[in-house]
Amino acid sequence: MEKNFPGLLAAWGRADDRPRFVQARHEEMAALQAVGYAKFSGKVGVRAATSGPGAIHLLNGLYDAKLDHVPVVALVGQTDRSAMGGSYQQEADLQSLYKDVASEFRETAMVPEQLPNLIDRAFRTAYAKRTVTAIILPADVQELDYSPPTHAFKMVPSRLVVAVLNNQDLNQVTWEMRAMSGAPPFEESQHIPDLPYAEIAQRMGLDGVRVEKPENVEAAWDRALSADRPFLIDFRTDPAVPPIPPHASLDQIEAAASAVLKGDSERVSMVRQGLKAKVQKMLPGSRHRDDRPGAGKHDSSDNSADNSSGDGT
Repeated sequence: MEKNFPGLLAAWGRADDRPRFVQARHEEMAALQAVGYAKFSGKVGVRAATSGPGAIHLLNGLYDAKLDHVPVVALVGQTDRSAMGGSYQQEADLQSLYKDVASEFRETAMVPEQLPNLIDRAFRTAYAKRTVTAIILPADVQELDYSPPTHAFKMVPSRLVVAVLNNQDLNQVTWEMRAMSGAPPFEESQHIPDLPYAEIAQRMGLDGVRVEKPENVEAAWDRALSADRPFLIDFRTDPAVPPIPPHASLDQIEAAASAVLKGDSERVSMVRQGLKAKVQKMLPGSRHRDDRPGAGKHDSSDNSADNSSGDGT
């Protein structure tokens, strides 16, 4: 491994063998050892090899990791940047070689300042996707002095955020029953237990927060996007807010009203939300106001629905 990895091996020595270096007799065996470690520990397995034949010998073990969905990061050496493309000793087109096995993430470090971000993304992607990632390290880059980058990394954080809209109701079906059948929801079918989703996420080693008030939404998202692990936001939402689009037909509106008259358990909240929506339509700046500039032919169906409803009354 020494041919393309003088800088890496020297750095390993300066770090007092942390992380621990495990010697293998062959690159293929090294890859299989890393896969075995990942399978039995649940952690990322890391393996290193030189360019050319070393990188090629890794492939069998790396495909084992890819097909068995275990996280492995490959550190692969490469010839000096100035010699790349010149058929130098042990040079291979590693981007093409690893295009399939490390399809989720494979990058070449051209300057030392890239390394913190590349290592972070390689490990996060391997963990999140349960797959193989690769970092290619030219020999001369390993010999350069490191200095922190002078610019901020402008990237989308490689984090997973799950938002649960928790209204304790199979809401889409509930509103389909109201709008299409004129029937109140069948409680035994539609009710969902109020589970503590954020707390469950925390018990699994993730993180989460429950949001019950609108003023807490922004803080919850800030916390989620700055988290160091997958994050779940449990939003308590109102089942009485209809997912019906503005172009709902008159028949659908009448059917929903019929459901209210038949004793819908959410009828009070439905009326309140309906009044709230009507008031919002009349507020200055609302795009639904009939007297706004440009209102006319595009709103004819809405106007006729309103007029028909009025005539029917």
